Amino acid sequence: MRLAEARQRQVVEQLKEAERERTAAEARLKDAEAKLDEARKTAQSVIDAAGKSAEQLRQELKGKAETRRDVCSNRLARRSRPSD
Repeated sequence: MRLAEARQRQVVEQLKEAERERTAAEARLKDAEAKLDEARKTAQSVIDAAGKSAEQLRQELKGKAETRRDVCSNRLARRSRPSD
């Protein structure tokens, strides 16, 4: 009888330990999921900022190209005019 009781106590302790381990694993999973969610938000912010920066640069370069085009066009127009 004592052997059965000892075995039963051992099984109960193992079950308690398994429950503690499961609870700890769930907490670690929850923490990891929160960190992953925060990393996703940060990554999206970086992507959004890069897109905005790229658009600003594109507009700036487009403006410079248009200015240069206008300057060159004006020079060509002056050269094309007959001299007085």
